[in-house]
Amino acid sequence: MTRSPLRRLIFGALRRLMYLWVRSETINQSSLTLKLDRSRPVFYALPSPSLTDLAVVDRECTKAGLPRPVLPVVVGPLHEPAAFFYLTP
Repeated sequence: MTRSPLRRLIFGALRRLMYLWVRSETINQSSLTLKLDRSRPVFYALPSPSLTDLAVVDRECTKAGLPRPVLPVVVGPLHEPAAFFYLTP
């Protein structure tokens, strides 16, 4: 998702523009309450392809101090381009 600078710019602009109208609320607002093992990667499952859903998850993860879903993840010898996937095509 965020490999090219142009895509990062467009995604960042969309995220900022969207938050002029959209407000989200999280249940657990701190990564400390989740007791995650920082040595293991975190992946996010989204129900369907939606750039707005991804932007909301990305923003909330940033606010909560969680790893961002749009950044690359390294799992052993595997390099994933992003830490999210869609459950339906």
